[in-house]
Amino acid sequence: MLFRVITGVAIAGSLIAGCGGGAGEVSPSRSASPADGVLTEAQARTILDRYTKGINQANAQLSDALLRSNQTGPMLEIYLAFYQRIRTR
Repeated sequence: MLFRVITGVAIAGSLIAGCGGGAGEVSPSRSASPADGVLTEAQARTILDRYTKGINQANAQLSDALLRSNQTGPMLEIYLAFYQRIRTR
């Protein structure tokens, strides 16, 4: 359960951080093309679903290898520490 909460917070934070406006924002009157570097909702959902499935598998198995294939940076280090703590109980 704790992993789901952490994953949810991390994903929500990432999504919120990426939602800011700015000069590169696509206007509603202009359709996004691959050249714009903008994902469609379907593409974003596919990526999020793949990420969630991978994290859930890693969590179920406490697998460092699966985790490393889906996570990087500080969140990887946090999860690895959680896995280690769970294994030592």
